[in-house]
Amino acid sequence: MSANTISTFYTISTPLKGDILFNYKGVINQIVAIEMYDFIVRSTQINPTVKYKLYAIMIEMADNMRLHGVKNNLLNDIEDVSGVLAIIEEEECFHLISINEIEAAAIEHFTRNCQQINSLSHEALRNQKTTRLFEANRKHEKAGAGVGLLQIALLSDNILNFDYRNINQELGVLIFSVQISKET
Repeated sequence: MSANTISTFYTISTPLKGDILFNYKGVINQIVAIEMYDFIVRSTQINPTVKYKLYAIMIEMADNMRLHGVKNNLLNDIEDVSGVLAIIEEEECFHLISINEIEAAAIEHFTRNCQQINSLSHEALRNQKTTRLFEANRKHEKAGAGVGLLQIALLSDNILNFDYRNINQELGVLIFSVQISKET
């Protein structure tokens, strides 16, 4: 997807007013994480705390895409998830955006999870994250279960925005975004 496609998807629910600073379309993997890190580190005009938040949230978004996105058989029977990651800068904030295909059956759970997270105070988010991590550790399991979304909400200190558009009865496109203030 091109930068214009990001604008088209993103303006479904939010007018796009800023500059696209980072735009990636393709397979989501460790190489993408390194590219994001390099870009954010090179952005010397960004406050160091905001740089950390940008990178940490983009990694969580990429990880969510990798774990929950529709896997495509791209090369040599290796299944990968592809999508779009972008950072858009406005005067007072950054918008971090991910766009990827997701199974229609998964969107209800995702929606409930985001709505619950959006209803919590900062302290309640911290408590929920601690509880989920403690429970996962006690059961010797991976944390999962929305810990990444909790982390995004905590780091951004903002609500989680999302929109879903059907492709067909089995698949849709998930547009997920969060806003980070330039002031910390």
